[in-house]
Amino acid sequence: MFKERLEKSFEELKSIFNKVGEIVLYGNSVIAPVIKVAVEELGIELPVRLYDRLKPIDDVPENDLKKLFILCSAKKTVRDDMACDIFKNFPDPETSDFYAIYFVWLTKTCKRPCDPEKLAEACLLAMEEKTVPNIDSINTVYCNLRCRDCSNSVPQRKNKFHVNVKKHIDSLTRITDIMPITEVNFQGGEFFVAPNYMDFLREHVKNSRIVFFSVSTNGTILPPDSFFLFLKENGIMIRISDYGPLSVAREKIIAKAKLYSVPCILYPRASLWHRLGPIKKHGRSEIELKKICGECFFGTRDLMLIEDKIFCCMRGLAMEAEGIDTPALQSNVLMLDKNISYDELQKIVKGSQLWKLCDYCDHPMEVVEPAVQINGE
Repeated sequence: MFKERLEKSFEELKSIFNKVGEIVLYGNSVIAPVIKVAVEELGIELPVRLYDRLKPIDDVPENDLKKLFILCSAKKTVRDDMACDIFKNFPDPETSDFYAIYFVWLTKTCKRPCDPEKLAEACLLAMEEKTVPNIDSINTVYCNLRCRDCSNSVPQRKNKFHVNVKKHIDSLTRITDIMPITEVNFQGGEFFVAPNYMDFLREHVKNSRIVFFSVSTNGTILPPDSFFLFLKENGIMIRISDYGPLSVAREKIIAKAKLYSVPCILYPRASLWHRLGPIKKHGRSEIELKKICGECFFGTRDLMLIEDKIFCCMRGLAMEAEGIDTPALQSNVLMLDKNISYDELQKIVKGSQLWKLCDYCDHPMEVVEPAVQINGE
């Protein structure tokens, strides 16, 4: 039923392909490079452009071709806003979300080893924002860099370990048994430092209730070709945090991704860091904290899963790393070593108590150079 709906939507899109002269991926997000690869591999023979909202960000001269705008945002409210922009500023446009193209590519071309019907249901729920939006799935707390302003306090962490894959996957399943997840982003530490990172990936992609996967790396380690082939076969993208001279494998990773048609981007958020400051209680009022929380750059976009705990914010993970336990932390972490309820999960997903952690961050946060190494290391 769900699978048929998405496949029918794709068939309807085919008729639009015959009416337009080019496809515009609208929105400079992590979704756009995935859909670009999907369009190419599905044999859709149309030029593909990239716009950051109303501004083209490619070198192609403007033209009068009829356009199909694919709205590259996982948020329905943002897609609705994008559509308003388009209909106000472009003559006779066609628009579509990206889910039908993505689903058909994932199941027909990539052939991810999961249940297509359950995956289709997850896609449709994600389309309506009835999912957990994003989880950073952490496979190790080891890193080969020692960044002064690491938001997860990796250099300061007292107990370092590689994640137990079974315990971690059991926790992930407890979440998806309740709600699907729109995106799981793999990260560390540095993802490739863990010796079992391929096992970590293989177990995740079996979960049919997760729509997107991406791998984050600091660009210091070039993984083997088998890694890129796995990404290709499972529709996983790679996001490189570009730290200049430190990211010694950056160009080789980009070249391998291109060779295997793996979606790959230099992650924009990594080019500008915000210093959260030392972990200390500032004594702000509840009103102040809720205002800070509402304006926070990070917010609930950074749910972080590590073995049997999910943290509502990276600040909570940093507090745990440094051995700092407070009521604010306890109200923003969910233990997953047992079954959980919908309400318990929603409390973390919605960040209803997140404002309490804001008393342990600097405000305003200072914008700093990324990946400055401790003691020049």
